[in-house]
Amino acid sequence: MTFCKLLYDGAMAVLGLALGGGGARGFAHLGVLKGLEEMGISVDCIAGTSMGAVVGALYALHPDAEAVKAKISEFLRGERFAKLRLRILRELDFRYDQKVRFFQRLASFLQKEMMLQAVLVKPSVIPQERALEVLRSLLGEGRVEDTKLPFAAVAVDLSRGERVVLKEGPLAEAVLASASVVGVLPPVKWGSRLLVDGGVLSMVPVEAVRELGAEVVVAVDVGKELTPLQFIGSGIEGILRSMEVMSYALCEREVKSADLVLRPEVSSFHWTEFERFEEGVMKGEEAVRRKARELRVLRRFGGLFRLLRKVRSFRV
Repeated sequence: MTFCKLLYDGAMAVLGLALGGGGARGFAHLGVLKGLEEMGISVDCIAGTSMGAVVGALYALHPDAEAVKAKISEFLRGERFAKLRLRILRELDFRYDQKVRFFQRLASFLQKEMMLQAVLVKPSVIPQERALEVLRSLLGEGRVEDTKLPFAAVAVDLSRGERVVLKEGPLAEAVLASASVVGVLPPVKWGSRLLVDGGVLSMVPVEAVRELGAEVVVAVDVGKELTPLQFIGSGIEGILRSMEVMSYALCEREVKSADLVLRPEVSSFHWTEFERFEEGVMKGEEAVRRKARELRVLRRFGGLFRLLRKVRSFRV
């Protein structure tokens, strides 16, 4: 194949976005979409995990970042969001403030409205019906296969231990399955499957967006960095740290297969800090500007870009 033929075949490759999970850190996805629009770079398909599925589904329905931003901003100021009471979940995160010892944080939590029993005994903190009502208010009653841009939500089947890519079915239910963080939301029944947060196995769904037909993939990783720890204060903190290490390793492995990775600087955000919406969007826009040159090359000559990347990897 000649060099000219390679250029021709690579022109305007199908570009897919893999939007990762991360709770409130996922607002940076919206900034990435805004930044791409400002550069004149169109997105052809999207796969999302957890908050990436929420933002991705909204954009796939109506590919207009400013309109999506307005809708999310209005929702965050509304009564439905207030009733979710997500902010109190910070008290459940024993890693939130490492300067305060475990039992001090636990005692503080027990003084609040929610009892620890709600987490240890009940299936979830938030009832599924309430979460589904919220998502339907945002996404409507449509189906995954009817979005304007090809879209998939990524979840994990607890019964089989498999990653599940939801390309069809009720949109709100698919996004709920992808975002059902264990303990916060109950698993979603999907036929014979029992689905939970896709971040268990695929925090940034690079493979899923390729299944939608993407020739080149831009991954947006809004996960927290794996910061060194000086000590583990309790058994439960050790368990949580082990899970964090496993999730981080799986994410790094999948992200390596993307053609370009954007990492908005949102590592300092706690996943429940939804009040930092505007800041999160801004961080996403900044991430696009930092990689503007690579994004233009990738969009215009995606096939060639991938070939050169493979050659460099082979030489190394």
